[in-house]
Amino acid sequence: MNVRLLNNIINTWAVLFLTSIGCVFGQEFDLQQVINHAQRFSYEAKAARTAFENAKRNYELQRINRYPSIKLSSTLPDFTRSIVPVTQDDGSELFREVSRASGRAEIGITQPIRWTGSQLFVKSSLQRIENFAPVQQGSFNATPFQIGFSQPIFNFNAMRWEDQMALLKWKEAQRKYLEAMEQTSIMAVERYFEYLVAQVATDIAKKSFENSDTLFKIGQGRYNLGKIAESELLQLELGFMNNDQARQQAVINAEVAASRLKLFLNIDQHQEVNLLFPKNIPVLIVDDSLALQEAKANNSFYINRMITLQQGKLDRQRIKANNGLNANLYASFGFTQQSDNIEGLYENAQNQQYLSLGFEVPILDWGKAKKQLAIADANYELLKENYTREHFRFEQEVLLHVKQFKMNNKRLEMAKKADEIAQKRFEVTYNRYKIGKIGILDLTMAQQSQEEAKRGYLNALRTYWMDYYKLRLLTLYDFKQNTKIAID
Repeated sequence: MNVRLLNNIINTWAVLFLTSIGCVFGQEFDLQQVINHAQRFSYEAKAARTAFENAKRNYELQRINRYPSIKLSSTLPDFTRSIVPVTQDDGSELFREVSRASGRAEIGITQPIRWTGSQLFVKSSLQRIENFAPVQQGSFNATPFQIGFSQPIFNFNAMRWEDQMALLKWKEAQRKYLEAMEQTSIMAVERYFEYLVAQVATDIAKKSFENSDTLFKIGQGRYNLGKIAESELLQLELGFMNNDQARQQAVINAEVAASRLKLFLNIDQHQEVNLLFPKNIPVLIVDDSLALQEAKANNSFYINRMITLQQGKLDRQRIKANNGLNANLYASFGFTQQSDNIEGLYENAQNQQYLSLGFEVPILDWGKAKKQLAIADANYELLKENYTREHFRFEQEVLLHVKQFKMNNKRLEMAKKADEIAQKRFEVTYNRYKIGKIGILDLTMAQQSQEEAKRGYLNALRTYWMDYYKLRLLTLYDFKQNTKIAID
């Protein structure tokens, strides 16, 4: 058996085996692992990478457009057989049969010059004409070497503006890619906590059901001994039934949340996934001025506004150039020769020069150019005003988000403390109820406080991490590592 084939079979079975193990025992993810997996395998991450690669290709295409191009063009054959009017020696015209064939080939190099908008070219061509009727004869014509250029004068230089816009759009694409990946992280945080909350709610519901079952059995024993009233026993039974329903609903909610998470992470729906509770929450000190500085330097908002302003300038320049004096200069120099055979084409070649200067000046346009320019100026002024307004709005968004993040830091500390207190209170109350020191009302209130505190802590954790990654999205800055977020 071929060794490569054997290795492929072994690798395939190994992958299937490991996958089956994962399906049986499941996978455990912490928050960072969910984010990493999302940035590698989620549809959103793949879409961001595709958009980035396409933007890169477009930028490279724009650069390639400024490289010299080599082209070979040919017409072979070009045959004509028809009856056409032919001028005779005495000036009269008679219809005669004309039959001929021709062929032509040309190779040339063209180099665009972006700074001036001109084109330089070097080319060489060969042509053959063969007449079959009314007279059979043929000849060659060749231009062994020709160099020239075409130069627009006072015209709009589209090449220079296109290159500037292409560079800005490429920079924007890089930042948009990083922002898309951070947006993917935010979605990962949202899906993670959606399932984690459902997972914790399921654990609480199961624990509450077990506690209510135990308490109901204890209540039955006390009722039989005459230590509690029937109303309290009924209250315990009702609590047992409600907790059973809550447990079943919590399991369904957890299954739905797990399915949404696996769909987002592109994980097989049959794969069991368990989430680890967040630990070692970093205490981050975010400086307002640093956040604003990095947002200005890194966020795509600013470069997008710059592109918009540049487009406004481009429109104004195009209107001014196209409605003023336009001229085109064309010049070339080379050698040419004709002969009945190919050998004679390259002997005693003759000079060939060509010079052309054409221009166009609008004389009367009934104010068309003036109105077009007025429209462009008005649009450009509006763009500048909008840029100032949007610039201020974005700065305020960054600063407000930093304040919100700082406030959520304190809220998280208080929620964690409240969760610990509520948990301890419930344990004490539960134990006291079992020995008959307190009533069912105190136990119910302690249980409700415990569940509310746990939900509050989870919501505080979710808000903390959502705000942290939104801050990363706005600034493209990693405040844990104190470094700019870059493309891997």
